[in-house]
Amino acid sequence: GSGNITINDDLNFVDANTTLINNNTATISILADLLFNNDNSELINNGNITITDDVILGFGDDDNLITNNSAGVLNVGDRINSGSSRFVVSACKKSFN
Repeated sequence: GSGNITINDDLNFVDANTTLINNNTATISILADLLFNNDNSELINNGNITITDDVILGFGDDDNLITNNSAGVLNVGDRINSGSSRFVVSACKKSFN
């Protein structure tokens, strides 16, 4: 799609093994936190995503992944807090701020 999407609250991966793929050509704005509250979930970004606050992993929520592909731009406004969880951020060339 080509329209901007604004999420006014947290985007929360509550269930395990969940995948969200952004193929939007406009910007997705998350005006709060991106939360991973279970295991083995993934955000795949092929467009533009802005997270105004934090990326947070729950305690012991392991093997979550953010993949920022070559066409993607991912902006995190504050911090990435993985606590004691295993977490991977994969940036494939373009931009991770």
